[in-house]
Amino acid sequence: MEKITNVLSKLFEWTLLLYLLISFSIFAPYYSYKFIKDHSFIEYLFLGEIAPIIKALGWPYFLYKDYEEKKIWKEINKLNGSLYFYYKAQNALLKLDFENYKKYLTECLHYAHQIHTKVIKQRYPKLAEMIKNFYIPAIEKYYSSISCERIDKEKIRKADLKFIKFINFYKEFIRKTNATEILKEKLSFNDSL
Repeated sequence: MEKITNVLSKLFEWTLLLYLLISFSIFAPYYSYKFIKDHSFIEYLFLGEIAPIIKALGWPYFLYKDYEEKKIWKEINKLNGSLYFYYKAQNALLKLDFENYKKYLTECLHYAHQIHTKVIKQRYPKLAEMIKNFYIPAIEKYYSSISCERIDKEKIRKADLKFIKFINFYKEFIRKTNATEILKEKLSFNDSL
């Protein structure tokens, strides 16, 4: 019994040693770099060793949190891809280019259907609800408004009402979450393609 306890004790010591070695040799410099990047060098001199060391000791949690955050923003970036094609479609409609209008709306709808609102709901439940209940139905209505040679203005009007409600919410969401900076830092539009 003493031998098993001794082996388990040594195993625990080596595991702890390895964990601390990884924490301080890899993650402490990494989180120090991130702290300097996100804050000023002066803030780093006064507070910079505390936060990175705490994060380095809890690195499995922070890696998982970063992974989850990136998954959420990847879905939001799909929404931005869909919006990109929506605005291209609206531009084509202004030029009475119905062929490109339909082509861009098809792309817009394609991206909209790729958005996993369940992933977004983990962090931003209201955004997920707005995408599901307003954005996607609006895009579907725009798309269904196109027939062979005419556009159903009533469907477009209904789609406009849903889209305007969504886009007003989304503008406020971007402002409140500082999403413009987050999207620039974390992803580019091409990452979701």
